[in-house]
Amino acid sequence: MPGRGRQTFNKNQKEQKRREKQQAKVAKRAERKLNPTLGPSDEMPDYLLPGDADSDSESASAEHPAEQTE
Repeated sequence: MPGRGRQTFNKNQKEQKRREKQQAKVAKRAERKLNPTLGPSDEMPDYLLPGDADSDSESASAEHPAEQTE
């Protein structure tokens, strides 16, 4: 019995990629359902990121060290 043709192989590869993509989507949905507060638009704003902070925010954090969050 001869082997399957190239077209069949390509179809199987394409179908396998489609299945993997669907599984990734299902996993992502399940994770979002478990953590509903996290989302693509819920990234930290620039003013909360460490590094290039204003002198105002540095002096405010020095005045109230108990209010600092990590």
